[in-house]
Amino acid sequence: MTTNVTHEDVAFRLLVEQGAHLGSAGERAEAAGRVCRGLLGYFADLIGDDGARALFVRSVKLARASSPCLAHIYELRAERAAAGALPELQFVRCLEELDAADVTAEATRVFTQFLALLANFIGERLVGRLIQSMLGEQGGRNPKETAE
Repeated sequence: MTTNVTHEDVAFRLLVEQGAHLGSAGERAEAAGRVCRGLLGYFADLIGDDGARALFVRSVKLARASSPCLAHIYELRAERAAAGALPELQFVRCLEELDAADVTAEATRVFTQFLALLANFIGERLVGRLIQSMLGEQGGRNPKETAE
């Protein structure tokens, strides 16, 4: 990542590109699910399916620690979760239970954690290059500007 583009900026851009800033909570959650599947699929080539999924699960746990809203929903969902549910599916189902306005913020929080953990694992420069490859060149723009 460049110094002027943060993990949060990238996470938000990924969500905006999938439409996670528009529509109902369910539509936003589905868009977040597409981002999640995209990130897991893209980085699984580098760190394996289990590695990508483990980083995602850790990202959710870290995000829950700073988000009472997400933590509460996850506690409720855990009581009703089907055995063996994929963590990304569980994440989308939890987002669906939030207010529409909270879905994008909570998904951004989780994907920011994912990118930060990945950077700790493989290095900031490599994550930056991979994200640029995944998204195409940004030209230095702040992705939050594209949503306005």
